[in-house]
Amino acid sequence: MVREIFYTAVKYNEDGNTQHASGVTRQPDWPALKRELAKQGFRIKSWFLIDESPLIPV
Repeated sequence: MVREIFYTAVKYNEDGNTQHASGVTRQPDWPALKRELAKQGFRIKSWFLIDESPLIPV
C-alpha cells in the first residue's frame, strides 16, 4: 500500500506578498520535504494523507 501526502504551504514575503506551494509526496519523504520548505521560508498550511488502497476489494 502506497501512502502519499498532499500539502499546501505559504510563504509571507517582507513586501507583504505571499507565495504558495502545493504538491504530493510519498509519506517516507514527508519529513525531509517539510524541512526543505521551512529552509525556504514556507509554512505548512494543510496536509492530507492519501491512502491508495482500493475501495472495492479485488
